[in-house]
This record gives sequence, structure tokens and C-alpha cells, in this order.
Amino acid sequence: MGGLGDCLLVLPLIESVRAAWPDSVIHYRAPQRYLRVLAMSRGRPVCLPAEAMSHLLFSPDPPSENLAPFRGYERIYSFHGDAQFVSNVGSASPTRYRDPRPGRYVVDHLAEVLEADGIGIVTRTPVVEIDETPKDTTAVYFHPGGGTGRKRWPLHNYAPLLAALQSRFPEIRTVLLLGEAEADIPEEIGSCFDQVLESPPLESLPALLAGRPYLGMDSGITHLAAASGATVLALFGPTDPLIWAQPRPNYTFLAASDLSSLDIRDVLARMSSLIHHGTTS
Repeated sequence: MGGLGDCLLVLPLIESVRAAWPDSVIHYRAPQRYLRVLAMSRGRPVCLPAEAMSHLLFSPDPPSENLAPFRGYERIYSFHGDAQFVSNVGSASPTRYRDPRPGRYVVDHLAEVLEADGIGIVTRTPVVEIDETPKDTTAVYFHPGGGTGRKRWPLHNYAPLLAALQSRFPEIRTVLLLGEAEADIPEEIGSCFDQVLESPPLESLPALLAGRPYLGMDSGITHLAAASGATVLALFGPTDPLIWAQPRPNYTFLAASDLSSLDIRDVLARMSSLIHHGTTS
């Protein structure tokens, strides 16, 4: 069903379909926990829980009642990697499929299914809309990423990074974003920050992050921050930024095959630039 980042990177396609067929009803099936924030897309999809799909859709010859929710569509665009699922859904309504494992920027890769129907891509990056102006103009957000290992910048780097940033920019307020995947973050790491937000609702984050500096890994929250209008520095380790980094003015990245080798001085320089431009713009 995909993680948050995967689901967000489908939003440019939904927006493009909306532009081509403005009066159409667009259904987007995605994990239940992401539906509220995905519904904030400019493409205005009707978001449906992917969990409601029967597991029999992944088996040969599923019962007819399991295919019923997929009948009657003019077109289904599928990015699910299971060939049996794609075949079954394709028997219910005309379906175009694109393997979700790209060799180039993921939105450009997925957009080929639209091109086959004569639909041009209108945006290459996801956008979620917010109804309110961010109230905190001093916050700088940090998301360390879930799990230990290769996709996380070493946690011991945060204390000296924060100390240096707050020395240069004493007016900022540092905020650590944590979710269930970051349950292993030691309390002493959180104590380095001015505030810790634990498991905030995803749909509340765009209003907090819009226009604010943000440091994160290659993660769903980082994709959401960029889509919300945050000024993002993303740190890439084992994943390829040419595939997953969003090509937008408010997004920059640093990459290293081993994130532990990413020098704190480089991160400090990039974050200082983001904060400086944010406070002088």
C-alpha cells in the first residue's frame, strides 16, 4: 500500500487528472492513517481506505463481490507492485499500471501512465493546502527518521548542531517531531530541543511546517514538509536523491552512502542558510 512518502508522490498525478478532467470524481485508495492529509491535495480526491480491499484480490480468481468496488471506473491507475492484484483489478475496469520501482525521479516515472491517455503532468511535486497562516515564525523543525541504521543521521550529532544553530540564531525555537517509528529516541536527545511534539496528527503538520526551516531524512514526514511549503534540508543515505528528492526551490539535500560520514559542519552550513533566508525574507 506504500508509506506516506509514496502516497504523497502520487498527488501530482491526481492533480494532473483533475486538470484534464475537472468534473471527474477521483478515488484514491491509500492507507487509512494517511487519508486526512492526502485529502488536502489540490486534486481534491475522495480518499478511500486501502485496508478495505479484500486480501483475495492478491490471489487468482477472487470472488466477484471482491471486484465489485472496482467496477464502473472509466480508468484505474495502479502503482501496486503485485502483478496478481493488477491483473484482478484490470478485469473489473480498464487499468493502466506502472511499476512503482523507478530508475529516475519517481513522479516523472509514474506519470507515464497518464501520458498514455494523453494527460500531461501539470506539476512534478505534491502540494497540500492549508487554511491558516503559520502562527509560530521562530520554529525550526527536526525529524530524525524512524528506525536505527542507515537511513538515520547519528543522533549524537544533534546536540552540537543545535548548540551551534542557537548560538548563531538565538531567536529560533527548535522543535523535534517524533512518531511511533521514533519510539527508540533517548530522552536525552529530546532534552536538547526547546519542544518535542510526539505523534501529532498528520493533518496538523502542514500548518505548522509551512514556510519554516526543516531538517529530516528521506522519509514520509520530509515529503510532507516539502509539500506543505517548508524549507527543507533532506539527508540521504542509502536511497537515491535523483529518484526521491523533490525538484522544488524550497528543497535541498545532502547525500552520503553512509550517513554517519555526513559532516556536521556541512549540515550546519546548510541549515544556517535556510534559517538566515527564512528570517530575512
